[in-house]
Amino acid sequence: MTYALLQQSLDQTISRSDLEEASMVAPRVARADCALLQRELFGIVVGKLPHAEASALQAALRARNFSTDIVAESALPVLPVARGAPALKVSPAGVTVVDLYGREQLLAPDQYVFAAAGRVKRLRNVPAREMEWTVQPGPRGSVSRKVEMVKASRLADVLEFRIELFLTGEPYRLQWVLDGESTLRADDVVLQLKHGVQLNHLLARIAALLPVERVNQGIQRAIAGEEFVYPSVRAFEEEIIWRFYRLLAGTAF
Repeated sequence: MTYALLQQSLDQTISRSDLEEASMVAPRVARADCALLQRELFGIVVGKLPHAEASALQAALRARNFSTDIVAESALPVLPVARGAPALKVSPAGVTVVDLYGREQLLAPDQYVFAAAGRVKRLRNVPAREMEWTVQPGPRGSVSRKVEMVKASRLADVLEFRIELFLTGEPYRLQWVLDGESTLRADDVVLQLKHGVQLNHLLARIAALLPVERVNQGIQRAIAGEEFVYPSVRAFEEEIIWRFYRLLAGTAF
């Protein structure tokens, strides 16, 4: 059985140097990983540890004023597979899902478990053009070399805007994703990433349908007018798992 260390509050912070020093007691936590772990503190500090290493790391972090809980990873919720939809509408009656054929299904608030949304960085292959030497045969066995621009791709962080709604029944997890190459139709209006104010207003209307403890900080910060971006999809999802665990355990955030 493996264990994870969970934050007791999302407000907790720790410096990279302190995390690196604490990690020395846990052989499975490489010092080189600490920069990523520190940047992605969204509820789950680290996982896949045997209990002895988890306990040692917990004590080392506590000595640096960073308290954690040890939780068996088998006790952590597993997020259901997301189902996409092309459009949505939000009203005081709830969220209406619009499918590819324009059919509408109203989901009343009593069906909602949790809502998560916000701007997220995602690592993707993006088109690029690079200079490359090419060799071409010439007369009498000669060759010529020249520099040409060729099409390529490279991994880069791209920005997405996500809305996810978790439900008590099928499909359990609905997802709308907007990126630089797509649009989102909300309340019969086509939105792009550049429409930040309108997207924040959309999140505020969704947040009004749920108790505050059942929305993520991406929504909370957006409606507060704060600039906030999740550093990765993993960070976005780890916060949801952390909040689900806390809700099921009946503990305050």
